[in-house]
Amino acid sequence: LLLAGGARADDLPISDAVRKAPIKKLAKDLRKKARSPRAPKYKPEILAILESLEVLGGAEAGEAALGAVPLADEEVRDRAFTLAETWPEPELTKPLIGILEDKRDRQDADARGRAARSLSIVGDPKAMPVLTDLIRTDEDPKVLAVAADSLATFASAPLPLRKEAVKRLVNTYTSTWNLMMSVRPEDKVIASKMRKQYQIYGRNVRRALESLTGETGISRPQEWREWWNENKKRTDW
Repeated sequence: LLLAGGARADDLPISDAVRKAPIKKLAKDLRKKARSPRAPKYKPEILAILESLEVLGGAEAGEAALGAVPLADEEVRDRAFTLAETWPEPELTKPLIGILEDKRDRQDADARGRAARSLSIVGDPKAMPVLTDLIRTDEDPKVLAVAADSLATFASAPLPLRKEAVKRLVNTYTSTWNLMMSVRPEDKVIASKMRKQYQIYGRNVRRALESLTGETGISRPQEWREWWNENKKRTDW
């Protein structure tokens, strides 16, 4: 990004007032190109926009960069999420949640997993309910694993938020275990599926439970169920 006299914007201090106007325009162009049916052909232009946003910097630029996420390209997404995570301000919580709630991205496990991870870096407890909602057996197991790891970073969040997360984690942990251990003939298919899923997110769920509760001496799912039943009404975790 060149300024008058040939100076580069990254060589000079850039005020918020100067930055916001070009960021707004770049964000609009980026969203349009990334959502276009011809988005793959626009990749060089999308990368150029991301480079300009990197020069401008700040949380606004990080939020704008997320407009590139609809293009399912590893390089583009690496640049977009890295830029967003460079300025982990609370303003990024809403657009990251938007990626997780966008019905158009429901089957995009890569984008959803990246967004869940970025929310842990932003560190805004307001993201916990959305991350908690990802803890369910019909979610992509890799996304669930990332969501559990993200929830584990909120060990100091308000207790009501942690309780809701622990409740969902316990339910998912025990239901996955019970189904995968079932010996009923009619459960053979689901048992096999749950066994594969448990291998992907079982440890992540347990680590999240340990972090959010402060309990480190529990391992088996049924023991976590018993702990929850005994401690869910406590106010001093």
